[in-house]
Amino acid sequence: MSKLFGLAVAAATVLFMVAERPVVVLAHAEYDHSDPADGATVTTAPSTIKVWFSEGVKSSGSSLKVTNASGQQVDNKDSKVDTSQADRKLMTVTLPPNLPDSTYTVNWVTVSADDNDKDDGKFSFTVKSAAPTSTSAPAPVTLPAVAPPALPALPSAAPAPAAQPAPLQGPKTLPRTGSNDSGTLPLLAAFGGLFLFVGILTRRRQPTS
Repeated sequence: MSKLFGLAVAAATVLFMVAERPVVVLAHAEYDHSDPADGATVTTAPSTIKVWFSEGVKSSGSSLKVTNASGQQVDNKDSKVDTSQADRKLMTVTLPPNLPDSTYTVNWVTVSADDNDKDDGKFSFTVKSAAPTSTSAPAPVTLPAVAPPALPALPSAAPAPAAQPAPLQGPKTLPRTGSNDSGTLPLLAAFGGLFLFVGILTRRRQPTS
């Protein structure tokens, strides 16, 4: 019985000692969010990469490195902890202008400001320029309708004279034929001879003085 009691006392002593010891919790400054965000697609390459972590980081040993799809470092190698922030959770690195379209990877390394614990990781974003807009043909300009100038009134044409009726023509005189002329001449000659004969007789009967 005493033996069991002794074991119980020893176990309680061990538990008490363990409870009294401080619990050591390892702190990690892990990726929280960024600008550009992880997996984002932007139409223009940013001039500065900003990364926020879950807790403060030390300047010594903490860094950001940006590489292109070929693994080449493209940043200006000026990563730093933003010491203007009291919590020191923000790190930045700048990029050269006019980066070509590509997928870029941001590799980060942090040293916790709480216990010097080191951590690392990465995220990526894509630069893809906006497609140029097609140039459409300008809409045709509709000009207002313009009425043609009024022409001066032309003088009206004089009415054509009424057609005059053709004069009536009498019956045409037919020319005399040669047979009628031959009958008239002998008749005239006979009358002439008769008058001449009467004249002669009358002169004979008149007395001579």
